[in-house]
Amino acid sequence: MNLKFFTQPEILDQIGSRRLEKLFHAFRDDLATEHAVLPTPESQNGSYFDSLAATLESDQKIPDRLRTTLLALEAAASPENRPLLDSAIQRRIPTIAVSETCALDRALELWFHAPEEFAVFAPSSTLLAPSSAPACQDASISASSPAPSSKLQAPPQHVSMSAFQLFLPTPPKHRRAETLTLFPLPSPLFLQNPFSLLHSPLFIQSTVAPCCIN
Repeated sequence: MNLKFFTQPEILDQIGSRRLEKLFHAFRDDLATEHAVLPTPESQNGSYFDSLAATLESDQKIPDRLRTTLLALEAAASPENRPLLDSAIQRRIPTIAVSETCALDRALELWFHAPEEFAVFAPSSTLLAPSSAPACQDASISASSPAPSSKLQAPPQHVSMSAFQLFLPTPPKHRRAETLTLFPLPSPLFLQNPFSLLHSPLFIQSTVAPCCIN
């Protein structure tokens, strides 16, 4: 795919040389690896935007990551994607002033602060937003999303087990079996000879089964 906005000097002029240099500085290692040299404001005598536009339009080798980023920025600034771009700006950088006249400059400002938002605009993307993205997808994407599972899921890794166990029944605590001796009411035989009760059929000794204490 060929660039169409970054090859127009008038659009580059609206963005400004300092912001463009900030963009390309993020790919300095890629540019060095490919031995690609982009014009700089200092190296051009008032024709920086024309030289840069011509360089990006030429067949000069541009690193893949840089080209993919430039194409994603252009896709975000295209008229059909302006609502998605403006929505992302309102969500991620609502307090930062952005250009009202240059959509490509607005896209670049968003990229400076939240480059992960451009996954949906990448050339190979199918416009499926990542799972952490808010609900700003269209109906076709929502319809194709898998239904939530009704099975009990294991706690996520970032949730501690102590917090998760708050929702589980507390396991019962067991205690050992105890011997309970039941004595009947005093009888005349007991009053005459208390020790005779031990040989009496009225003496009951039973073992209580283990019980649970909540």
